[in-house]
Amino acid sequence: MPYDEIVALLAHAGGRDLVVRVITVDGQEVTGVPASLDTHPAAHELYLRTEGDDALEVRVLLEGIARVEVLGT
Repeated sequence: MPYDEIVALLAHAGGRDLVVRVITVDGQEVTGVPASLDTHPAAHELYLRTEGDDALEVRVLLEGIARVEVLGT
């Protein structure tokens, strides 16, 4: 999936509190709502609020993302 498409989909989902599934380049999956998306070269990261625990956020480096799927509508 192209980088620009990944970023656009994450921004869209985060702005609407939609749940996404992120599949990393090494095949791992993490599911949650995008809480923070930083495309600045110094950060280049995504934070996902995990389902069931709004206090827990998972950090994913943008270059490690292979694909994103929106699960919630």
